[in-house]
Amino acid sequence: MGLSFSASLVQKIRRSYNLKPRYDRLRENGLLTVTEMADALGVSTRTVRIWRDWGMLTAYYYNDKKECLYEYNPDSRPEKWKHRRSKVTPNTTNEV
Repeated sequence: MGLSFSASLVQKIRRSYNLKPRYDRLRENGLLTVTEMADALGVSTRTVRIWRDWGMLTAYYYNDKKECLYEYNPDSRPEKWKHRRSKVTPNTTNEV
């Protein structure tokens, strides 16, 4: 019919056809929660979310609240950034 899907329509279809929720299907495929991913990478959950937003981690939304599950690949994991303080060079020009 060309109409968009609403949450209630998706829920009705899922119940009618006895389909598993997206969360369950993704978990069965080995995807991790944000806490599990943070533990696996040795970083905070905030870092996991930042890396996701920067495209450094692959994540899949499983609901309309933008909650995600993450792919974990130990062979290609981002490294924790090492923050370096840069020295600020003072302006030494003699401008008028």
